[in-house]
Amino acid sequence: MNSEKTKIYAFFVAMTIIFLLSFLLQRKVEVNEEQLPKHTDSISEDSVSHARAAAQEGVGHVINMRLSGALINEGVLIPETSLNSSTSYEVEVLHDDSEKLIIMSRGRYTASDNTTYEYPIRVVLSPESD
Repeated sequence: MNSEKTKIYAFFVAMTIIFLLSFLLQRKVEVNEEQLPKHTDSISEDSVSHARAAAQEGVGHVINMRLSGALINEGVLIPETSLNSSTSYEVEVLHDDSEKLIIMSRGRYTASDNTTYEYPIRVVLSPESD
């Protein structure tokens, strides 16, 4: 019977130690999460949104030019164009083997810490059939 009580006591001590260790580890994780800046996700999401909007402006610029596919040479179609002090876009054109035009608009957003976010948009245009 004495051996049975010793086993129960050892089990109780082991479970108490496991409980305390898990509590301390959980507390350590919570402290580390609290030390992280809370605004990091919103900044990067906003930055990507600004870069995406700039890339969309580049696509809109090309559409408003109403150029014929035959007139467009491969390479940079619209050099870097600033929308404001932190956003800009650049548009390139590529021709693929099937006579389609690939318009690549790259929007850029430069955050206050000089981190640049880039968002590419690719548009494939087919030649008009007569």
